Amino acid sequence: MLTLEQIHAAKRRISSYIFETPIIQLQGLDHLLGCHVYIKAENMQKTNSFKLRGALNKMLSIPLEQLQQGVVVSSGNHGKGVAYAALLNSKATKFST
Repeated sequence: MLTLEQIHAAKRRISSYIFETPIIQLQGLDHLLGCHVYIKAENMQKTNSFKLRGALNKMLSIPLEQLQQGVVVSSGNHGKGVAYAALLNSKATKFST
């Protein structure tokens, strides 16, 4: 089970590598739906997706010796996140099926 401390530790681990993206209220939808609607603008992240957060957290948790052996990634937003995170002393190889 994931703990609040693990979440805070992940935030500390990745904070210097990511942008703090804004939460934006969509007032046009508020009126239309009759409630408050917000979005977390992760499309403003360095790789245009929230997937960077998970990729960075995982790769910053791997021992350096293992990280330097490289990682294999798929395509898509997660692949973009891992490729960006590979700048942390690793190499990334695209996996094709």
